Amino acid sequence: MARPTSSPHSPGRDRDRDERRHRIDHAATSLASVFALSIVAASQWEGDYDHFVGELRTSIPAGATIQGEPTYWFGLADHPYIADQYFSDGAPYAETVRRLGIEYIVVDEYFLDTVLKVQQLVDESEVLDFLDRHAELVGEVSDPQYGKAAWGESSTYQNSVYEAGDHVTRIYRVRP
Repeated sequence: MARPTSSPHSPGRDRDRDERRHRIDHAATSLASVFALSIVAASQWEGDYDHFVGELRTSIPAGATIQGEPTYWFGLADHPYIADQYFSDGAPYAETVRRLGIEYIVVDEYFLDTVLKVQQLVDESEVLDFLDRHAELVGEVSDPQYGKAAWGESSTYQNSVYEAGDHVTRIYRVRP
């Protein structure tokens, strides 16, 4: 019985080679697109994270327990740090702050807009009342990138001064 032979130019091999070439071309095009988008995104980035975190640090003493958005934890990882997930159990905000020993609260547009108004992880009136009655403003940091609301998810910050220019992040010290 004769064994089937295939030549280097058989239709099956040509089809396989064309398919591999197509996959390689597609992958190369995809990578080039991602690279191009990364360059465009980087050119639009106006923030300097190290500078921003350095400014936060001027108002927060070493070792203080902080409540803030997860974005800032990377620069403040040497502090005990409490993020939003600790406030989703329905307990009153003031009770949670006291139970966790939070000493400083970092409040930015993202927290005021996205966490309080859109996600509603915490009752907005409880937070604002707590800041008014049990905390004192000890610092403000303005930055073109950090602290902004999440793409204007709620109507509060859409098409307003918060969408353009610098965003203000406030640091509050919790009174004992």
